[in-house]
Amino acid sequence: IRVLKTLLLVRYVQNFPKDPKNLRVLLRRDLDEDVAQLEADIEEALKQLERQVLVQRMPNGTYEYLTNEEQDIKREIDSM
Repeated sequence: IRVLKTLLLVRYVQNFPKDPKNLRVLLRRDLDEDVAQLEADIEEALKQLERQVLVQRMPNGTYEYLTNEEQDIKREIDSM
């Protein structure tokens, strides 16, 4: 949920690559937090969100939050 909310918040921020490393910076709760584990958790969350058609992986390795309309369109395209 935190990853999805973060992607929604930065959806329209230009010049901010929405990749796991940059999302890690936004989602880090404590300076002592294990950043490698956090990034692995973010990547796993992104894979799950992509399977649920809530986000889309772009060719450059970044992720985009999909609006409800975009989700419907993507599901239709995937079903064909």
